[in-house]
Amino acid sequence: MWLVYFPVSFYYICLALKARSFFFFSASNPSIETGGMFFESKRSIFKLILKEYYLSTVLINKEDDVSMILVKIKEAGIEFPLIARLGRGERG
Repeated sequence: MWLVYFPVSFYYICLALKARSFFFFSASNPSIETGGMFFESKRSIFKLILKEYYLSTVLINKEDDVSMILVKIKEAGIEFPLIARLGRGERG
């Protein structure tokens, strides 16, 4: 990861100095924490979007057992195969 982002970090520092803020990018996405740059909550982003514009989602907690997860998936109308992603984002 750092091999890819190391050169970009110099450009980021230049832009931050120019804007006089390390969080200059948050102006582009003011409704998303940290402007969507670091560890934003995907669940909170989905709450900002009308339901008709994204597929069904289910929040799985680490305390949920397999049977509870399967119930949540069934209640949401999600079928296999499915995509599982972390609740916090970074790098798409």
